[in-house]
Amino acid sequence: MPPSHALSSIARKFGTTVEWILTGMDERAEKGADRGALKGEPSPKEKLEQDFTYIPQVSGRISAGKGFAPENSIEMRVAFRKEWIARKGSAKDMVLIKVSGDSMEPTLLNGDLVLVDRGRNYLEPQGGVYAIALDDVIMIKRVQPTGDRVRIISDNKMYEPFEVAADQVKVNGKVIWFARELER
Repeated sequence: MPPSHALSSIARKFGTTVEWILTGMDERAEKGADRGALKGEPSPKEKLEQDFTYIPQVSGRISAGKGFAPENSIEMRVAFRKEWIARKGSAKDMVLIKVSGDSMEPTLLNGDLVLVDRGRNYLEPQGGVYAIALDDVIMIKRVQPTGDRVRIISDNKMYEPFEVAADQVKVNGKVIWFARELER
């Protein structure tokens, strides 16, 4: 069998073209299609959109200390696997923000990136780490409901826990994940 026939046979078998086998390009690839598209498979961009969701990271920081209001402008979007996010909640309710301060050390450090599920804007009976607002000041704290009161706890033992009436605490969301740079 002449080489050109062999290449044609191979190209047909793999759903591509002889030109692509020889050069890695063909007229369809130059027009935006890739090898997968020639075989009817999703393009790399389509595959990313199928497998990943993009969670916004808002600019500013959320306090792990005395508190302040973060900015709400989107700095960038970070990719997470759709199936993982779906197990945690709804992607539309998720937001990423950087931590500022030391009151949640050693759990969360200054500069850590936290994923907050704003759909979980209620306190679970067992408590947890939440983004909360007290008097319009937003902070990340370990929060434990105690009947009609809420115990606000800093993981850093240098800060004393305190209690407030449950109706004084606005829960903005539960912290469900964090990331940390090893070199800053």
